[in-house]
Amino acid sequence: MTRRRRCSRRRLRSLQRFLAAILWSSPARTRALGWSLMRSSLALKIRLVGLDHLSVANSYDHIGVVYNLQGKYVEALEYYQKSLEIKIREVGHDHLSVAASYTSIGNVYLEQNKYEQALENFQKDLKITIRVVGHDHLTMASTYMNIGHVYNKQGKYEEALEYYQKSLETQIRVVGHDHLDVATRMVALQLYTDDKGDLQNALNCLRRPLPSVYRSLVSVTDL
Repeated sequence: MTRRRRCSRRRLRSLQRFLAAILWSSPARTRALGWSLMRSSLALKIRLVGLDHLSVANSYDHIGVVYNLQGKYVEALEYYQKSLEIKIREVGHDHLSVAASYTSIGNVYLEQNKYEQALENFQKDLKITIRVVGHDHLTMASTYMNIGHVYNKQGKYEEALEYYQKSLETQIRVVGHDHLDVATRMVALQLYTDDKGDLQNALNCLRRPLPSVYRSLVSVTDL
């Protein structure tokens, strides 16, 4: 496959995800048209490449995104599960696209306050991601954050803090200390520990020097 063709496919997938994300909040007439186009696209893919193809799995994911944003969790899980099954058949269990499906499923359960099911799927995501890319990868930082969110919702604040810190430390190793995303997570972690009355950890967070990119932004906004 040529480089231009790969880039074109990546752009198409990005556009499809964007359309799926905004579809749910569109006016009724536009939403109906969007659903019609999405389902027509899915039907065309199935006719052209069959059911067991990653492009069909991607379409299932996009439909799942819309249902999740609409709060239709049963339907969202149905389509995410369909996507997951295709991915496993096509690329096997140890693939980042499979891990991403577990993340999507976990997020639906988290929205429903089904914390054990959410944690189970985030843990599956974690194990696959470690096997595929190792510990020092931005995907790991996101996975740690998701697990932290579950523990936080359960009121298990020590466990939540542990995973929030893992997320921050992973991100620092990958992109360096002087990065806006790192600064944002440092401040969020500081506010979290302070809000939970964890004075020692709040002080530890305060002792960490903020990245210069964040200090620069603060100095500009203070003018």
